[in-house]
Amino acid sequence: MKESIKPILQVKNLGVSFSQYTKGLRRRELNVITGLDLELYEGEITAVVGSSGSGKSLLAHAILGILPHNSSTQGKIIYKDKVLKKKIR
Repeated sequence: MKESIKPILQVKNLGVSFSQYTKGLRRRELNVITGLDLELYEGEITAVVGSSGSGKSLLAHAILGILPHNSSTQGKIIYKDKVLKKKIR
């Protein structure tokens, strides 16, 4: 890809985790995606592949901002040079 062409979507160091409660009501963080980087360019086709449960849908949900309430994200998602921020419910 040429240096002058900017990606339409960038995912930088994405992390997705969930708060879970175990027996005895102990809280723990379950890290399901860590350190993911991705660049998508206009006019190109990109596929995300992996086995069942590997995080493909979670990646899409993180980009769309529709993760469950018990999730947290780290990193940046940039669409058309604008940082996407999680909406507060």
